[in-house]
Amino acid sequence: MAERIILSERSEDDRAAAEWGMEQARLLKKGDEITQRLAAKYASIILSRNETGMASSRDRGGL
Repeated sequence: MAERIILSERSEDDRAAAEWGMEQARLLKKGDEITQRLAAKYASIILSRNETGMASSRDRGGL
C-alpha cells in the first residue's frame, strides 16, 4: 500500500477508526455474500428472459 496512514495522538480515535474499518469490511463481505446468493438464485431466470428477448428480437427482424 503506497498510501500513508496518519494515526491520531489519542488511542481512542485510533480504536474508533479501527472498529469503523472492521465494520465496513464486515458489511462489504455481507453484501458480497448476499449478491452471490441472489445471483445463484435468479441466474436461470435472468438467462431465460434474455434468451426469450433475443428470440423475439430475431422474430421482429432484429439480430
